[in-house]
Amino acid sequence: MRELILYSTLFGHNLELSQLIAEHCPQMTRCGLAETSAAALANCNRLVLCPCTYGDGYLTPLEEQFFHQVQGMPLPHLSYLVVGASDLDYGHAAFARAVLIFDRALHDQGARRLGAPIRVDYEETASGARQAVAQLKRARKEPEHG
Repeated sequence: MRELILYSTLFGHNLELSQLIAEHCPQMTRCGLAETSAAALANCNRLVLCPCTYGDGYLTPLEEQFFHQVQGMPLPHLSYLVVGASDLDYGHAAFARAVLIFDRALHDQGARRLGAPIRVDYEETASGARQAVAQLKRARKEPEHG
């Protein structure tokens, strides 16, 4: 089984976020959504997903495709954390909405949350990475359910 960090980015914020997380999680493989598909989740036991929120709370076309692939995929073997950087200037409803969309989608497919979804302003990317790493470390100390 694999441990993945998947990211999507338009302006580089979630790329940076994924890099910062990967620096503290060398056992995890990091790649962009453009280089994989949801089928990779079948061979994955741990996932950190860093999705990009576009404009007023939309998924990018690439993320929409990934989202539709995830729907209907049974994922009871998967533990996950969704973390994303966005722009607070878009307002609370649109802010990092992709994080919430993917958190719900993975949960609905039977995957187990490693922690609460993390949404941070793009100016606080390093803080979001620290929060994610802390949640991942806590989850490693807890017994796996399943």
